[in-house]
Amino acid sequence: MSRFVMQARATWRELPARVRRLIEVFGFVSLILVGLSFVGSREVQIAAIVGLFALFIVVQGMILLTLWRQHPEVRRARRLYMAGDFEGAIRMLREAEESTPLDTAGLTLLGNAYRQVGRLDESEQVLVQAHEADPNSPIAAYGLGRTRLAQGRFDEAAALIELALERRAQPTIVADLALAQVYAGQPEAAAQSLRQAAAIELEPHRRLMAVYLQARLSESAPDEAREDLSRYEHGLGLWRAEAARFSATPYGVALAEDIGRIEHLLAGGLHEPTEDLEAAP
Repeated sequence: MSRFVMQARATWRELPARVRRLIEVFGFVSLILVGLSFVGSREVQIAAIVGLFALFIVVQGMILLTLWRQHPEVRRARRLYMAGDFEGAIRMLREAEESTPLDTAGLTLLGNAYRQVGRLDESEQVLVQAHEADPNSPIAAYGLGRTRLAQGRFDEAAALIELALERRAQPTIVADLALAQVYAGQPEAAAQSLRQAAAIELEPHRRLMAVYLQARLSESAPDEAREDLSRYEHGLGLWRAEAARFSATPYGVALAEDIGRIEHLLAGGLHEPTEDLEAAP
């Protein structure tokens, strides 16, 4: 079920903004029709049910048409990306681009794949193109925000990830926003983002970092911080790989330092003071 939900969310985020807006309007209209099917006269109830059925067909048709018009290579490249074959995804997308220009979803996927292999300049170039082509796309804004974060441009990263959330990106990225805000020297904004993150379900690596950042901001006792971190210790491997991938950027350096602090806490070390947080890169 969780995999189905993740795929559904991914499909929704990749739909063009105009299609998402139309579906939202249809959803509002469908609620009105559902209400009429219960409270109206018999004729009104029948008309509401027929209208509701017609709306569902239209919405399904719009989604299927949008996906059908998308590059089949983009769909295959997405499967490669999800399997961790980022170079394969890049090759397939570049080949597809030779015949037909990539849409926002395809460009975003390409830019994200470039970032995953450490090619930040190319990632930035492609994601800027995607974001400028569709400023309302949450996936393009988030992808560019993640690349700005990896580059060490923390203020810009925070602004873009916040924009993605405003454009209804998946709520879990609020944890990434908190990290960008900490590195941008915005502890108050980060604290607010962490409060939002605490109320939603996060992947282990995101929860680990959120717990750590919250401990630093709140000056939690070492034992309490260690107990909370230990529940999500298995998410540390992803952060180690991220720090290694971007070791030449301010982000990679800052992340490596935080990983060291997390490991220190997990090993029973003392919690570091938080007054250096605002001075962090």
